[in-house]
Amino acid sequence: MRKCVLAAALIWSALPVGIIAENAQAGSVADFYELAKPTGKGPFPAVVLAPGCGGFHDEYSPPVFDKYRKLLVDDGFAVINVDFTKAHDIPACFDGKAFVISSEDYARDILTAVADLAKDSSIDPTRIHLIGWSFGGGAVFSALALAERESVKINSVVAFFPFCRGALAWKQPTPVLTLVGLADKIAPFAQCKDLVKDALDNKSMRVVEYPDAFHSFDQFTVTTPITGPYGTFGYNEKAATQSWSELEAFLKKE
Repeated sequence: MRKCVLAAALIWSALPVGIIAENAQAGSVADFYELAKPTGKGPFPAVVLAPGCGGFHDEYSPPVFDKYRKLLVDDGFAVINVDFTKAHDIPACFDGKAFVISSEDYARDILTAVADLAKDSSIDPTRIHLIGWSFGGGAVFSALALAERESVKINSVVAFFPFCRGALAWKQPTPVLTLVGLADKIAPFAQCKDLVKDALDNKSMRVVEYPDAFHSFDQFTVTTPITGPYGTFGYNEKAATQSWSELEAFLKKE
């Protein structure tokens, strides 16, 4: 099988949570930001993008994130990429044997981006949102937990098919939109239920389910779903279109 969109996503479900390989010391994630802003002076609301295990540069992701960035900028948001693979000098979150970055470490990269955006005079610091996919979906949950401890302001969170094993729990009622495929066997939402219990109980999290959608259902570069030993991933046009409409409505409201 070719290198998949989430690098090692097809083997995550078989791994113990605690296996984390030693990895090189992180560089400065700020050295690898890609920041795009709408025309004008602002202050703009901002979105932090947190990709899945393979980051922004795997086989399938670049056209997808280019499209997302343009759509969000057109909607009036400043957009920053958290390029964790380059910052930590790793090809993916997983090296074939173990995870080389934890959800917490990824979350710290995300919070660094939030802090830097809050210092930018063209950004509205009260309207900084996070969007994460798969491993990045779990990391934006972990970022909420760290933000709670460190009194960092995150306005809202969107998580596409989040991979929750190893992620940190939070208690504050930050608005969260979670978008999941019911045919997802790679990162089934059932694995998140304990982690997000407080958010579900206090109704700060809304979960939207797409019945026939696999993992990475918004990845239009994977037109024919690919099946490996631990599940299937690939594009579902209906789920992708509807989920993006949900995301836009959510961000504009928040």
